[in-house]
Amino acid sequence: MKAKIAILCLLLTACSSIPPSIEEARKRFGEGRGEEALALLQQAARENPNDAAVRGEYFRLRDLQVAQWLAQAEVLRASGQFDLAETLLRRVQTHDAGNARAASGLVQFATDRRDREVITAAEQLAKSGKFREAQDLLRPVLAGNPQQRDARRLQRAIDEKLVRPVIVSAELRPATAKPVSLELRDVTVRNVFEVLRGELGPHRLQRGRPEPGAGEQHADAEDPGGAEPA
Repeated sequence: MKAKIAILCLLLTACSSIPPSIEEARKRFGEGRGEEALALLQQAARENPNDAAVRGEYFRLRDLQVAQWLAQAEVLRASGQFDLAETLLRRVQTHDAGNARAASGLVQFATDRRDREVITAAEQLAKSGKFREAQDLLRPVLAGNPQQRDARRLQRAIDEKLVRPVIVSAELRPATAKPVSLELRDVTVRNVFEVLRGELGPHRLQRGRPEPGAGEQHADAEDPGGAEPA
């Protein structure tokens, strides 16, 4: 009876022990060597196709590693490092061929590369002073991705070059006979005159020349010779 109990304990201990391949895979994964851990478990699964523990550990570590690669790829894409991001997504597909996020990410990277090429060409046109042509190149990029930072930045720079400033001249009297020129952008002439009227007063700002004859009438009113002699 004691012999049977000892044998049973040995069997339970053997069943509860972790296979060396799994232990090594977990160790490498914890050290940041996830791809090596997956390769080790794949090899162990090929050597022991019926080992459910090895297969289950492989899929568990694979899902964790794939999630890490996808997150890293997104960070690299946001910083414009498309080649490194694509490498990670290809690695995901190596272990999970049907991963939808990896597939859509690769399609998006191709679009990002095309947009980057168009933006570079538009920048060259803008540097050459061909602002209209540069704007035409940017239009489809912004239509497809309105939040594209480089395209938005270049579009703002082009807009500043294409919007002509409004030049308004106002004549101040009687303090000076010289015209004052103001250079303003995106304002109406009416707004300019309202600002000047508030600063100078309504009587010092004249928007036009005095009507002919107005000075003569003023002189007649002040000439005492206009009265009949006694």
